[in-house]
Amino acid sequence: MNNIQMEEYQGPLIPLQSIPSDIEAQLAGIVRNVTWHFAGQAHTYVADFDVVDTDRFDVLISQFTLNTYQFLPRVSTPRTEPRDLDSTA
Repeated sequence: MNNIQMEEYQGPLIPLQSIPSDIEAQLAGIVRNVTWHFAGQAHTYVADFDVVDTDRFDVLISQFTLNTYQFLPRVSTPRTEPRDLDSTA
């Protein structure tokens, strides 16, 4: 059993979206050096987690962590052209 201790933490909490939303999360603290796995993979990661008080999410993974471990590699999206849906052509 892990002995994870939450520390008081007063760092910034950056919103998930850049526009206002109805989701509010209060920063409760931080736990450090937590071992975890992503998407059921065998590789073990170690990271610090901000603890937030919200009933909307089980875990929030920061953009920094996503970039550090390259969980979501950038995908090249082909350029698309708008078309007129009212046109019969």
